Amino acid sequence: MKLIECISCKSVDFVKSNGAIRCIYCRSKYVGETNSVNTLFNNPPLNSVFEIDVDIIHLLEKIKEEPWNKKRYANLILDIDSTNEEALNILRGVE
Repeated sequence: MKLIECISCKSVDFVKSNGAIRCIYCRSKYVGETNSVNTLFNNPPLNSVFEIDVDIIHLLEKIKEEPWNKKRYANLILDIDSTNEEALNILRGVE
C-alpha cells in the first residue's frame, strides 16, 4: 500500500470533508475523487497563500487537543516561525 503524503507539510493524516481531502496539520485542501491515491499528487493545494498567524494559532490549539503530538506540532510551528517561544518551550520541556 502506498502512503499518501501532504505536498505542503509531508503529513500523512487527512480528513474527508465536503468532497475533498484536507490535511489535518496544515489544512491544505485537495479536490477530486477522495478514494483515488493519485488525487493528492495531481492536484496542488488550493490554499497556496499561507495565513501564518492563523496556522500558528491552529497548531497551538492542536497541542492542547492532542498533547501526545505536541512535539510534532511544536516543530511545525518552528518551521513557520523559528523564534516562537511557546513552541521552543514545549521542545525544551518548559511548559
